[in-house]
Amino acid sequence: MTDVPAAVRKGVLALAAATVAVLAHAAYIQTWEAAEPIPAAMWMFTVGINGLFALLLVLTWRRHNWARWAALVLTGVGILAVVWSFIEPGGSSLLERTIDSIIVAVELWGCYHLLSKSASSWFRLQTAP
Repeated sequence: MTDVPAAVRKGVLALAAATVAVLAHAAYIQTWEAAEPIPAAMWMFTVGINGLFALLLVLTWRRHNWARWAALVLTGVGILAVVWSFIEPGGSSLLERTIDSIIVAVELWGCYHLLSKSASSWFRLQTAP
């Protein structure tokens, strides 16, 4: 297997950092700001989705193009959820919106790198058996 190009490395690491930031932000909200505890089912869903996302990033690093696209689609869904939370009346505080905006910016930067020409060509190359 050839070396992972810088664009793929940057994209995967940016999305991994954003995933850790999302979990840290959720834990912060649960600990300090929640009026009522977040149900256990919601925590299991959050950990499960982020675990799936981490698996997709590992498979993307191992040159599975379908995993790259699945990670990009899941990232897009997450970005839409953040945008929806901004539209929702009586939503989050300014601090939470700022943190969410920074996370979305990192995700967009990671997606940009995973969709770049050098990353796409690396996924298209076939290695000899």
